[in-house]
Amino acid sequence: MRNKKAKILVVVLMAVLILSSIITLFACDNMGKTKASKIEVVGGTLKHTFMLDEQIDYSNAKIYAYFRSGKETIQLRPEMVSGFNSSTTKENAMLTITFASVSVDWLYSVVHEKPVDTSLRVKGTRVSQEERSSTISVTASGLSEGAEMNSIIMTISCTASATIDSITPKLSGFSFVTEPLDDRKIKVILFAGDGFKSIKNGDVLLEVRTTVEQREGTLYIMNIESANAEILYKLPDAKEIFIGVPTQ
Repeated sequence: MRNKKAKILVVVLMAVLILSSIITLFACDNMGKTKASKIEVVGGTLKHTFMLDEQIDYSNAKIYAYFRSGKETIQLRPEMVSGFNSSTTKENAMLTITFASVSVDWLYSVVHEKPVDTSLRVKGTRVSQEERSSTISVTASGLSEGAEMNSIIMTISCTASATIDSITPKLSGFSFVTEPLDDRKIKVILFAGDGFKSIKNGDVLLEVRTTVEQREGTLYIMNIESANAEILYKLPDAKEIFIGVPTQ
């Protein structure tokens, strides 16, 4: 009887030891999967140079992750990346990729035809058109949270086949000044009347009325600068706005 009990005890102990070994091996293997020894960007899948406002192509970008079990190819995801910002021009900036408890740095630059040092953007949108006349709404967007802009300057012009009939300020609490530069080019200045009020995302800055002599016409908003109490910032030109007569 004692021998039988002893044999059962030995079997139970062996089963416990085997189960413990399996759990340990699984834990070690799992640890090897959750923590990589290093990661690196797969060559040719992530740019070093981006255009202004261009985003990372996550469908193409990949990294290699090295585990005890070998090397794996991993699709890059937005939550793995920190420090990337293409809203201003810059050289040799650094983003960080983190995966499986390991990080790697990546140098990148953002280029544009001229320097841009703020995320604020100005956009013109044709909101109405009647025969040869158009109304363009000029709006602000992209301003970083907590940032303040108390004034904005821009040059509005159009092609030779069009005229700028009127420019109307739409931003409450801001003073408005215009300076004609030639027949089809006007410098516009908006600034806070109290010196403190700030432009906000979604604000309609101006309303521009135009007329085209023929069917074609384009409006340009260029040389845009904005300022707070301390710094003058340069913005990119707005996209061209078609103000001609749509083709039926």
